[in-house]
Amino acid sequence: MLKEKTVVIIKPEGKRVGMTEKFVESCRSEGLTVVAFNTLVLTEADVQVIYADKIGDESFETGKLLRQVTCGPVDIFLIEGNDAVSVVRSDHIIGKTHLNIGLRGWIKANYYFDESFWEAIKASTGDDPHGKEYRYNGIHASSSTEEAERDWSYFIGRILNNE
Repeated sequence: MLKEKTVVIIKPEGKRVGMTEKFVESCRSEGLTVVAFNTLVLTEADVQVIYADKIGDESFETGKLLRQVTCGPVDIFLIEGNDAVSVVRSDHIIGKTHLNIGLRGWIKANYYFDESFWEAIKASTGDDPHGKEYRYNGIHASSSTEEAERDWSYFIGRILNNE
């Protein structure tokens, strides 16, 4: 097992429904450590770094993704532990991105099936989330060790300096 670092962001709609507490509890139960935490409001520049792989996608180009993650404060966590990237993204914590293959028990799936989550999205973004698009999943996690290193380097100063 490799000791790794990763970054997790609880998006505004996730914060509104209490996803932060469930996430921290799940990390601890899987032996991961929350090294640092802060609540920030993301900028467009932040979103371009975090979602660099989404530039060119419809949700990015139409501004939906930007509006979703900048409409309010987010909770950003620096997490460390054995195989942290894969453990955080596993079925034991946040689960798959595409919730049509999600199972209850994953943080994303638990909230995806909760109507208060969809009400929080509408209140946060003004979007009508009719059709329950998977991009509204309340949480973002680095998907690879390379992405985790990039995100960690990008956010560590702001998180530790309480910016």
